[in-house]
Amino acid sequence: MTGFYRQLKDRKVIRAGVVYLAVFWLVLQVADILTGSDLLSDVAVRWLILSGLVLFPLVLILSWYLEHPWHHRQSLSIAGDLALLAAITVAASLLAWQQWNQAFTRPVIAVLALEPTDTQPGTSEMSAHLGRQLRMLLATSREVRVIETSSAWHDSLEALPMSEKAAKLNADYLLSGTINQTRLNIRITLQLFDSTGALLWSERFRDRIIDQYHLQNSMIAALGAELKLPSSVLLRFSEILQSCEYPIERDLILVIAGTENELEQDVDWDQEQLQSLIGDLDNNMDGLNEAGLFHLLRGKARLMLIDHLGSQQRSVAQALARKDLEEAAILCPANPTVALEALLSTRALESSELEPKEIISTFPNSAELRARLSAAYAANEDHDSANTLACEAFDLDPLTENYFCSDYQLSSP
Repeated sequence: MTGFYRQLKDRKVIRAGVVYLAVFWLVLQVADILTGSDLLSDVAVRWLILSGLVLFPLVLILSWYLEHPWHHRQSLSIAGDLALLAAITVAASLLAWQQWNQAFTRPVIAVLALEPTDTQPGTSEMSAHLGRQLRMLLATSREVRVIETSSAWHDSLEALPMSEKAAKLNADYLLSGTINQTRLNIRITLQLFDSTGALLWSERFRDRIIDQYHLQNSMIAALGAELKLPSSVLLRFSEILQSCEYPIERDLILVIAGTENELEQDVDWDQEQLQSLIGDLDNNMDGLNEAGLFHLLRGKARLMLIDHLGSQQRSVAQALARKDLEEAAILCPANPTVALEALLSTRALESSELEPKEIISTFPNSAELRARLSAAYAANEDHDSANTLACEAFDLDPLTENYFCSDYQLSSP
């Protein structure tokens, strides 16, 4: 064996094998990057691996009989070393390029409307509520850009295939699903598609309706892992859900979902309808400990009511709405919807003391926030910043016709 090893060493077989494996590993890394960028197919990679495995013993055999191609040949030896260095440089450059893109490019995801598959009372409302919850949680992440539901649920998308929906929303990923319920349980199937309409992931979830934390946490944890979001982001999702308790009664959860769905619909509310809705919320949250979401909904309803009131009544409604949002913030301290609603309900965004970059970092996926900041910049005649924010608002909500951008054309509510 000692003699055989010496022969391998003298004939440069070991060096040839090590160099071959090093280059082959680098080629596979490059192929992996190109595959991730859709520049190389999976079939081509499989053929590359097969070819590499077949050629490896041939390289060893040729090195034994030819005593390595550049043995005792200085020019070939230098050329071989330069080729190896070049391969390493190319691979390192491509890996750096990949990391750069991952660090500075935020993939776009659209949470489509979940489809109810039964006629049970409240299923349609729960489907909308859970869809908004998934969008809200993802929207707290700075690693992704999340399309607003006003565009992701736009009527014009209803009959289109997944690839065309992705094209209209300029989305890299589409999340869709179905939902059905029994008296006590709720079952959800989530599916993640890429921009070509190919199914990337599918998973089923089942839990009791009153166990909303466990249901929503299991869904967002599985989806976040599939999107390769950092563990710190997944932990924040869990903290947000845990900080805002749902009532332990099924019917009250359905009331939350139904009221939210009513308030989010693009309809013209009159004063009587809003006051009636506020009265219903008063009755349902009377004596309730887990009332954070009720306070949020009542605060939003009162903010909508302000536009229908006279000047004397407005100050009272504003104070009551502010009190509701403060109570919601106490009961749901980590819920970003509460903080964003409170911010948008004041003139704080027009204050010169605020730091826009810090606000956007806190709410990285709010189109309305960017539109409001855009208007503030426009009022200060900073048209470049205003237009940049208007374009970002349009990117997050491209189908609602609420925002548009071009040179010195600003956000338009």
